[in-house]
Amino acid sequence: MISIFKKIVKQKSQETAIKYGKQIISYEELDHLSDLIAQLILNSGLTPEDSPFIGLYSSRTLYTVPMMIGIWKAGFAYVPMDPKYSSERIDYILDDCNLKMILTDCNAPVTDYPQVQWLNINTSSLSDVTPYPIHADQGRYAYVIYTSGTTGKPKGIPITHVSLCNLIEARKKLIPQVENAIETCLASIVFDVSVWEIFCPLMIGTPVYFFSEQEKNNPQRIADLLEEQHITTFNVTPTHLSVIPYRQFPSLKYLIFAGEPCPESLVRKWQGTCTVIDAYGPTESTVIATACVLGSEGSVNDIGLPMQGVTCYVLDEHLQQVPQGEKGELYIGGVQLTDGYLNKEE
Repeated sequence: MISIFKKIVKQKSQETAIKYGKQIISYEELDHLSDLIAQLILNSGLTPEDSPFIGLYSSRTLYTVPMMIGIWKAGFAYVPMDPKYSSERIDYILDDCNLKMILTDCNAPVTDYPQVQWLNINTSSLSDVTPYPIHADQGRYAYVIYTSGTTGKPKGIPITHVSLCNLIEARKKLIPQVENAIETCLASIVFDVSVWEIFCPLMIGTPVYFFSEQEKNNPQRIADLLEEQHITTFNVTPTHLSVIPYRQFPSLKYLIFAGEPCPESLVRKWQGTCTVIDAYGPTESTVIATACVLGSEGSVNDIGLPMQGVTCYVLDEHLQQVPQGEKGELYIGGVQLTDGYLNKEE
């Protein structure tokens, strides 16, 4: 991922990478900020041999994406943590990942977890950092996403850089680049769709509008920003989409929904302004495993065909492929599939 990022920085150095409210970070600035963060990590003396993972306790700020990339540059994988998490969930993740360090850009419960080194990322903490050429090897994993734990204890799902690179390449085939493209990140970073929203556009030179916590919870503001920012691709869950005021958005070319079935009336309405894509995939298969560009007729909840590098089979209880049109269970494989759950044998 870092080599891809460096290539884009070289090509697009002065162009916009991240927009956050009225603030803008160019690719060159994003590269510099992430270098400073990586150096701060390296200065601490922590190595991937101590623990290959670093916690990311972020409240959606201008530093969120630079922290992700900075963690990669230092040779670690990031583990996103929501400030709304309960102490029990934080304790579980700390223990399961053997976290030794957490980066934060907000008011974190530092004193509650003295066993972990906390690095506050802000203008002040980065001002005294002198970046040196970084020679850390990229780790195997890019990130670890934890399941909700509603059916038991949460499971950590580690995803490799190789899997993430495949996702980026596959998405380029699904959604052709358009002129003056700009996409959005609406999802919380603790959900894997945020990876799709941030890095699929960013790593091909397309800027991302990063909704603030206040903006993402205001449907009217989201609609206004889609128009004001001339958004060309918008990712959203059907539940969230249903409360966003509909209007004609002249710049919008693609709307991608995932996570749950979408009512036909909602799909048909938005097809009046853009192409609608139904995307599907469990976290274990690196965000999106299949996708379908929906037509004006037919099912609106057609998960489509496997993405490049992904295999899908519908099998019966004997693990035999069922005839076309018959019911069975979906089995997913390929380069995007995780190695397995963290610290779990199954």
